[in-house]
Amino acid sequence: MFSTATFRKLSVAGFGVCVALAGTLGEARADVVTDWNGILLDAVRAEKSVPPHASRAMACVNVSIFEAVNGILGLYEPYSLTDPAPPGASPEAAAAAAAYQSLSQLFPAQRKVFDAALKASLSAIPEGPSKEAGIAWGLKVADAIIALRADDGATREVNPRYPSGAGWWTPTPPDFASGLLPNWAGVKPWAMANGSQFRPPPPPALGSADYLKAFSEVARLGRIDSPSRSKEQSQIALFWADGSGTSTPPGHWLLVALRLASQRNLTLHESSRLFALLSMAMADAAIVSWDSKYHYDHWRPVTGIRHAELEGNGGTRASPPWVPFIATPPFPSYTSGHSTFSGSASRILELFFGTDAVLFSLVSEGLPGVERFFASFSQAAEEAGQSRIYGGIHWQYDNQAGLASGRALGDHVFHSRLRPRSPTAPGRRP
Repeated sequence: MFSTATFRKLSVAGFGVCVALAGTLGEARADVVTDWNGILLDAVRAEKSVPPHASRAMACVNVSIFEAVNGILGLYEPYSLTDPAPPGASPEAAAAAAAYQSLSQLFPAQRKVFDAALKASLSAIPEGPSKEAGIAWGLKVADAIIALRADDGATREVNPRYPSGAGWWTPTPPDFASGLLPNWAGVKPWAMANGSQFRPPPPPALGSADYLKAFSEVARLGRIDSPSRSKEQSQIALFWADGSGTSTPPGHWLLVALRLASQRNLTLHESSRLFALLSMAMADAAIVSWDSKYHYDHWRPVTGIRHAELEGNGGTRASPPWVPFIATPPFPSYTSGHSTFSGSASRILELFFGTDAVLFSLVSEGLPGVERFFASFSQAAEEAGQSRIYGGIHWQYDNQAGLASGRALGDHVFHSRLRPRSPTAPGRRP
């Protein structure tokens, strides 16, 4: 992190790319891809989607848009569709229709909103056979992508049994809710072979040096009334919380991409590829993290700190009154979903734009009026991950393993999917 003044000096000096995310999208160039991603994020907010559901919707919409555009322009390897697009079809009309159709099937209660958005989106495209062909193609593509995900396991019922005792997850206060989405580890990936492909090694053993260090850190910094947590650390915890009714943790990274795409004047095919890669990576990041969560069933800090006596090694001391700064989500701890989303997203953005050193600022839906500044994608990812320790809901090893598995996943997605068809095809903006 650095100050606003430093940010402005670095911007003038030409360090990386200066991107301000605090204003409205109208300040920079927008296209049908960025417009519909804004509509997508509004739908996620209105639905109060949980992060895995949100990431799946983001991938469905953005892969549909990409396939619709790429089926006409043919610059990249397709995701799955090989049918030829109608000759002369409008890629803009195809993108709008694909976004509309996928959103309407994912969020049927909001269809009237999407109807109005489609009318506005298509009004800018001249009437004629090209427009009509583009609309028909976009609808067809979206139907195919949604059909591809129809039996992906997202609605499958799973009733896991959890071990009891030291180190094992158990429902946490204040609601003591059952584990959320234990089925998500088995959801069909977008780019991976299976959900365990990027599973990290197990968390450190209770009583080990790594565990004791993590225990001490979160017990000290993550307590609701901690005198050790600085004002800025408290702000970071709330800034990245991205709870119910927001665009969610993966949506926070789409907001970064929205402004970058607009500020960099990406073409339609470039922005469609960027958002598809980013969304696929984060959808698979949810699977990677949930696989780890329900494979290792590791306890949360609030359980480990309140019931430290269960460890039986004398290295820690129980603190029954301990309460975390933010509410603990209802699922196992290892790994951090925030960290896995952020590791994958930051790596995709770095690879797409050819550098990690990009200056940008971010605002938070959960903390209005606060703007934070970053010198790189990785710096923002690391802060997002660390925010969960300041919030008292994750161990440091949850964060580090999540970042590492997310980054490895980002590499895999970028280098294996939607690649340029030839060395001369445009892959990213220089």
